[in-house]
Amino acid sequence: MRDILLAGMGGTLPAIAAMRLALGSFFVLSGVHKLTNEERHKTFVETLRVLGIPRIGVLQWFVPGVEFFGGPWPPGHLFGSPLDELSNGGCELQTD
Repeated sequence: MRDILLAGMGGTLPAIAAMRLALGSFFVLSGVHKLTNEERHKTFVETLRVLGIPRIGVLQWFVPGVEFFGGPWPPGHLFGSPLDELSNGGCELQTD
């Protein structure tokens, strides 16, 4: 029982893949909704305006585009992550 509590039961990679798939799907759907639904797009633009965000003309298309195209690549996969190296044991401290 102690080993299960400390090391887990295995199956970590499928669980992480499922979470990344869910997160990516959320961003894809959110981006598509902001790009294709006129009412949602207007609400998004109004939110940007109320928050005082500059360059609304560009960001009203850029942000949903990043959500749509970036959704399949949740953080840590597109460019890699230092945490990936730590979790894989690829990063070692060097002492001289």
